[in-house]
Amino acid sequence: APRGLLIHHYALEDGLVKEDDIITPTAQNAEDIERYGVIAAQTLLDQGKEEAIRDRLDILVRAYDPCISCSVHLAEVRKVEDNNWQKRLQEIKSQKSPLFIGIGNPNEGDDAAGPVLIASLKELGYPALLASELKEKELPQRLNSEEILIFVDAVNAGKKPGEIVLIPLLSVLHSSTLSHRFIPFIPHQMSYSQLKNSYVLGIQPKQLKHRSQLSAEVRQALHKITEILKN
Repeated sequence: APRGLLIHHYALEDGLVKEDDIITPTAQNAEDIERYGVIAAQTLLDQGKEEAIRDRLDILVRAYDPCISCSVHLAEVRKVEDNNWQKRLQEIKSQKSPLFIGIGNPNEGDDAAGPVLIASLKELGYPALLASELKEKELPQRLNSEEILIFVDAVNAGKKPGEIVLIPLLSVLHSSTLSHRFIPFIPHQMSYSQLKNSYVLGIQPKQLKHRSQLSAEVRQALHKITEILKN
């Protein structure tokens, strides 16, 4: 019998899909599929039935993933527009003053985006720290609260230089390409509730050359963020 569930996580806003995360049974059962796939393939090779391997593997995968065996109907999914980060940031600000944590090297071109924005936010009176300033003695007080954390960093999101994204921290931690950047700055004492309510405010970098200046695109992006938080 088919095993596993197709898990859907959706966040909706104004009737549109804001975020989505779909975990397939194939992903959940990947280890078993691989193990039994090797056994099946080797058995058929030993029997001289190489031409049957493809069909047997097809049956094997479908046995573990009922969704592959179902008929599907494609539907147009309308997603929230890219500039949704502005609205979401304003919502967060209106609900509760978040703690901004800057990540990045001030000597590596656009990687300085985090530290530069943190300096501006300190001038505006926002709770803002560089990751290096978050002292160990402050962690219990910070982490036992429901304070929203917003990590600010140059993030390669595959967008045009200077484009801004506001991503749930959990989504970033589930990304193999981004998680290594943030995990060192996330204490293990953080509760799931605080992880779930924290974010990464990312700016797409243009260049990360040593001892270079911020690009015009990233500088403009930082100005946009500052103006939103001013008002």
